[in-house]
Amino acid sequence: MGKIILLDELTSCQIAAGEVVERPASVVKETVENSIDAGSTRISVEIKNGGIKFIRIEDNGSGMESDDCIIAFDKHATSKLRCAEDLFNISTLGFRGEALASIAAVARVTLKTKTEEAEAGTFVVFEGGELIDTGACGMRKGTQITVENLFYNTPARYKFLKRDQTEASYVADVMEKFALSHPGISFKLVSDGKQILFSPGGNLSAVVYGLYGKNIFDRLKEVNFRLGNVEVTGFCGTKDLTYGNRGRENVFVNGRFVKSKTVLSAIDEAYKQLVMKGKFPFVILNIKMPPVSVDVNVHPAKTEVRFADDNTVFRAVTHAVYNALYDVEVGEPGIVPSAEDPSAETPSAEEKSVSYITSDMPQDSRKLTENEILSAMTAAATEGLNKESSAGASAFASSEGNNDSRPDVTEKEQASFWKNEKVKEPEIPEKKENSYTVTVPVEPRDDHNNLPPAGVTTGTEEGTVSLEQSKEQEGFISGSGPESQAGVAYNLDGDRNAESLENLPVYRDGRVVGQIFETYIVIEHEDNLYLLDQHAAHERLKYEEIRKALEARENESQQLLLPQTVTLGASEYLKFEGVRQTLENLGFEIDNFGANTLIIRAIPSLITPEKAEDFVVTAIGSARPSEGRTNVFNDYAVYTMACKAAIKANRKLSDVEIRALLDDLVRIKNPGTCPHGRPILIKWSKYEIERKFHRA
Repeated sequence: MGKIILLDELTSCQIAAGEVVERPASVVKETVENSIDAGSTRISVEIKNGGIKFIRIEDNGSGMESDDCIIAFDKHATSKLRCAEDLFNISTLGFRGEALASIAAVARVTLKTKTEEAEAGTFVVFEGGELIDTGACGMRKGTQITVENLFYNTPARYKFLKRDQTEASYVADVMEKFALSHPGISFKLVSDGKQILFSPGGNLSAVVYGLYGKNIFDRLKEVNFRLGNVEVTGFCGTKDLTYGNRGRENVFVNGRFVKSKTVLSAIDEAYKQLVMKGKFPFVILNIKMPPVSVDVNVHPAKTEVRFADDNTVFRAVTHAVYNALYDVEVGEPGIVPSAEDPSAETPSAEEKSVSYITSDMPQDSRKLTENEILSAMTAAATEGLNKESSAGASAFASSEGNNDSRPDVTEKEQASFWKNEKVKEPEIPEKKENSYTVTVPVEPRDDHNNLPPAGVTTGTEEGTVSLEQSKEQEGFISGSGPESQAGVAYNLDGDRNAESLENLPVYRDGRVVGQIFETYIVIEHEDNLYLLDQHAAHERLKYEEIRKALEARENESQQLLLPQTVTLGASEYLKFEGVRQTLENLGFEIDNFGANTLIIRAIPSLITPEKAEDFVVTAIGSARPSEGRTNVFNDYAVYTMACKAAIKANRKLSDVEIRALLDDLVRIKNPGTCPHGRPILIKWSKYEIERKFHRA
């Protein structure tokens, strides 16, 4: 007898539901998309217990005919497609015909609907995929869908749901994205009887102001750009409005929220000379293009898309954001010709140009033809996309690179930016056994090779080894000049390693020569010259202070003379309760202060008042679900909070402040690197300097 069987209807429906309905937020997303497609101007969502026990979506759309109410719950039943060719010209948010059938398979669903012409409404009730009841009802034009006891018949799926508050925050995040992508529609979200989000409908500016408040809105630049048939509108934040994750990068394509590596890479390219690695800007971009130019039938959740022309989309987004950041006024250029196109070599005088500001021309702007911009950006973006460069525009065609980091811009890369030269990749030394390359935060590790360098007393009887031996054991890359960075190897939480011990005499006994560029401290010690990064050093201090404060859970607070208010997004506001206790353990005193607003009355002594808001927003955005945890922050969240609390570059320090900073570095476990792995100190020997002057 064969082993292959046909699954029963209920099992197959529950499998399909697992692809479409992941949590209550998925139910809200699918049903609200149907409401938008029905032409609604008002959409209200009410949830209880995070949407696990109760969800109700009500709209004033066109409604459904009574004959359609039951068939709408069949698999692949839709009014938006007629044939396979329609899949390549989708102009609606929903189209697959799976949502209602999938939801009804794992919950009790009641649908009420009425068209404008009908005398009475119609209701149907489904439970576990089976029709329970149907009939006429009284209601106004529109549709109301009630979903109860989600996943009641699939306990394996139910147990993976989070706390009610966490699930509610996911629903709020979905509703925020709908409000931003369809600003003309009024949206309302009520959770457990409390209104969490309300957007009255209007223009995007009003919606952004209402959701995020004046403080953020005043730091936004308007985006309005068109390249051929790709139009990019919205807002992008200034360089000081950055976060530790991509939570506030919102990208919409034809009104649909998407996750596109092509678009995110383009945003990174526009910001790469303004925002440091590991930081991400506030962005709201609405990209409009012909439906035939984008494939949305990639994933059941419809959040992934493929573009027919990645190149054009990349260039359009990069130009749009870059021009907005630098206040460049542009015309409406057509599609930029490929660098391989011979006709593009001599553009006519009538061709429109795009003004582009370079990093080495900060005081004025240079007018470039579109072809020059393409050639220039091809070379510059190659490193950021981690792709091998090809001629002209084809460098942008692939979008599969790692987009969460931004390469440092070297002088060599800046030169190639205008010459369209391919930058040769640096040779990476072969990694030795037990070596560690520190370029990103790593988990603390047990390291038994942390041996002190020669000549340094450790206060133990373990003896000493040569500096060369300890470097080899720690995986140091040997070299001369500033490339030999003190503190490449580090251990976040363990005992001091060899490099940290080597730096201690520099901090303790070195002669402070002064400060350069209001960023680096110059130190002379023995026959060596050192440069200390003041931000990296202070960030390391703050990181260890915060870690200690989280463990102690009893910390000093300072009352604010003028309390500060913080406006959050709806999803962030719901996450706050899960973070409140940990923030209070740090020394914050924070209360609710109206709709989606907090008031900060006291802050820990380890941060200054002007950094309080950014610190709190970063903490909320970086928090993990807090079931049973006293500390809801992982190490990366603490890194980010330390960065917010630390002094920045371009700040003049007094001699007393410099001395205090060096004294504090002596007392911490690892004064070699900042929490992100960047070196605090780099060294030149007297011999290396004399060689530069041909004295040696």
